[in-house]
Amino acid sequence: MQIPGLYNLPQQKIRRHPARKGATAADIALWQQLQHGQLQDRLFVRQYDLGGTVVDFYCPEEFLVIELQNVLPRNLHAWEAEQRRERFLVSLGLRVLYIKPLDVLCRMDVVLKSIMHGFE
Repeated sequence: MQIPGLYNLPQQKIRRHPARKGATAADIALWQQLQHGQLQDRLFVRQYDLGGTVVDFYCPEEFLVIELQNVLPRNLHAWEAEQRRERFLVSLGLRVLYIKPLDVLCRMDVVLKSIMHGFE
């Protein structure tokens, strides 16, 4: 199920595509596990625009956002911005799962189990 009027807005295309081209090894590795419904037949999209904020991975069927987050925000302002972003996503009825890129690269089995626990 999609959120009407809030997804993949054409004006946000310029923000989505550079993120795909600049994908990290962790982004690529996780996408290889999620694409084409490989994880319990759930379809995921990558670098998806939800109301003006681009998320790393999104499963519309489960209302689940997956964000790869390497480090804590650099300062209070960045931390507050990240909190506002998360509150916005939650206000849309989404659940946000944060995963460390190192876990994707070193403990993919644990990461995939964590994602499956996020399914309703």
